[in-house]
Amino acid sequence: MKILVVTTSYGEYSDSHTIRLSNLLSKLSEFHRIDYCFPSSSSKSRVLDNEIEIKSNYGLCFSSFLMKRFKYFHLIYINLIKKFYFPDRFKGFGNAVVRYFDLKGGCDYDFILSASGSIESHIAGYKLAKRYGIKLVLDYGDPIYSLMKSNSSLNKIKSLEKKIIDYASAIVFTTESTKCQYDLEFLCGGKSSVIHYGYDFDSIKKSEEIIDNSIDFKSIDFITHIGTAFTNDRNLIPLIDAIHYLQKNKPIGFILAGRRSLIFSDYSREIGLKNFKDYDFLKYEESILFQCKSKINVIVGNKDGRQVPGKIYMSAVIGERILYISQCDKEQDESLNILKRHPNIVFCENEKNSIISGILQLIDSSIGESDDYFYRFESSNLSKKLESILDACQ
Repeated sequence: MKILVVTTSYGEYSDSHTIRLSNLLSKLSEFHRIDYCFPSSSSKSRVLDNEIEIKSNYGLCFSSFLMKRFKYFHLIYINLIKKFYFPDRFKGFGNAVVRYFDLKGGCDYDFILSASGSIESHIAGYKLAKRYGIKLVLDYGDPIYSLMKSNSSLNKIKSLEKKIIDYASAIVFTTESTKCQYDLEFLCGGKSSVIHYGYDFDSIKKSEEIIDNSIDFKSIDFITHIGTAFTNDRNLIPLIDAIHYLQKNKPIGFILAGRRSLIFSDYSREIGLKNFKDYDFLKYEESILFQCKSKINVIVGNKDGRQVPGKIYMSAVIGERILYISQCDKEQDESLNILKRHPNIVFCENEKNSIISGILQLIDSSIGESDDYFYRFESSNLSKKLESILDACQ
């Protein structure tokens, strides 16, 4: 079976959905051949035979240029083009994908799997699938239409999503709450299902092979946050203040990595945070290694409880202490529902004193064994679920 994955979450625009795709597809049987079609600002030839690079729009190309040379201007520019590019910064990717295959003379695949948080991935998959009569499966990460901030954008996005969802043979969501939301809004319950974000056990094994002596994990208790965080969403300032306060009496350090507001790094240095390790990005296996060796791993929940941070699955199965900073009502937080079985977790609010209390509860606590419940989210189980969905669509 030949599958074309159409996604904006690949190559230089990789994000958390890239890992989700790896978790979902890595254990498919050898019967499946998978190609990836994704945007790229580079003009170089593709590296692998199963990769199809589509030239990015001018805005994305300029964004890539700024990211390599001027980080502050890059963040300002990204926020700017969000306001002028509809539906988002990947504007035009769908049309460019169709042009590529038209020039090639066809699109010979059994399935198209459109995947990522950008609706342009699904627009591209839909247009290509409809043009060449190919079955389309949607892999949704976060909900799309409900995150729109203006009513005009919301109505346009809902109209686009309805066309795509009506055509699709199957829709895969990563959370039960998002599935319920879409089933109610688009009446797609007959073809929707949930495959959680999950984790890959092989990645944990690979991380154990890495030798890294750059951080003194033995004499310093490191608190680690790896992942996306911005001041208007997952604000880390209260966490940084809490760590700074506790450093007066405890040998504590802070590891910060991932796509984030630069103010977090600047503020940490400004207040003189000790044992501060600052990384732009880490390789996936390196991030797992740091989580395994850290005293406490921090997860800041989303303000919208339907969105589940992908890292909760890896953090849960690793089994180390987790400080979960909640940002929504507990009844609406699906992450809490998954993590409540974890034996080494403390929940707190995103406020300095609450975080201090949570850290103090965790830092000297004993470690309990991870619950077998989390093994259901391993990539081999995810791939089996996807295979059953594809088989049902044939």
